[in-house]
Amino acid sequence: MKNAKQKGNRYENQIANRLTKSLGIDLRRNPGSGNMARWKGDIVPIEDRDRIKFKWCIELKNQKTLKIPAWIKQAEEEGKEMGKKPVLIFHLHNSADDYAVVKLSDWEELAK
Repeated sequence: MKNAKQKGNRYENQIANRLTKSLGIDLRRNPGSGNMARWKGDIVPIEDRDRIKFKWCIELKNQKTLKIPAWIKQAEEEGKEMGKKPVLIFHLHNSADDYAVVKLSDWEELAK
């Protein structure tokens, strides 16, 4: 189990670094990976001002077996607790690709 946790931690750090560069917001692993009482999600903004304006609760998964419905449910529950929009980001094994899953209404808003 230790290797699975380390793999998850590496993935969280990798995506936090990638999104920090692409979004211009300093994101880091959430201590406790979503279990922290004050802030939900696997990666969160570091600065308080960014936490206020950042509208996403990010759930990350790097597992061989895809459990997308369960992962979406987890992202939605944590997003609701935080008053944020849920986004699920997962790695597709045997590929170099990562995918983001959002509600269609949220995607429509982004696509405008």
